[in-house]
Amino acid sequence: MMQLTIFCFAIFSNDSYVNFENYEENSVWEMIDARCVVDVPDGTPTVLMEYTLKRKPSYYIFNIIIPVVVLGLLDVFAFVLPVSSGERDGFTITVFLTFAIFLTIINSALPVNSENVCLLSVYLMAMTILSVLVVIVSLFQIRLASRGDGKAIGSVYMFLYHSSMKLQCRRSKVGSTDTSSVKSFHEKEMRYDETQVPSWNDVVNALDYIFFWISAISVFLVTAVIFAIAGSH
Repeated sequence: MMQLTIFCFAIFSNDSYVNFENYEENSVWEMIDARCVVDVPDGTPTVLMEYTLKRKPSYYIFNIIIPVVVLGLLDVFAFVLPVSSGERDGFTITVFLTFAIFLTIINSALPVNSENVCLLSVYLMAMTILSVLVVIVSLFQIRLASRGDGKAIGSVYMFLYHSSMKLQCRRSKVGSTDTSSVKSFHEKEMRYDETQVPSWNDVVNALDYIFFWISAISVFLVTAVIFAIAGSH
């Protein structure tokens, strides 16, 4: 609900001056500009008053935007929590429910409007969707970790596993070393043995690294785009 402050003003003929002597500052809105135009069309005096108000952002920054950004970071670090701990699914679902609560609070505080969508609602919706994707990926990884080592690992998982190892500059499996020269030793350290088959836990740990950076980049891009659009307005 918008709060209106009543103040006194004086209008002089052919003058746009507004008297702010009895004007009181509002905690939500800031007066940017105020002017009045006196016109006499067809002999009828008409007074047109224009006020430019700006919403003060401090409340939304400290109570909504910063907590949402922190929640987004928590959602990213869900992939740091090992699947074997058994706490990842509860952690990700809790973060998702927190986003849903924030979205409900914002929608209840804003007026119903289908023409102009609030950027804060768009940001919260985007973060909520990302949180849902994190929950789905986490549950999928838990399913993979529960598979027995006797079940063959598909080529797609093997490709993701070796790609993650290469990104981390780690060897897929420890092979024999050749100390004949420093060069050959270095080559063996950086070479990935594609014939070695990792366990499903190794695949899940490799996927954690990939999904961590994907989610981190996604959260950063969404936040940067929304803030850039808000700053341009």
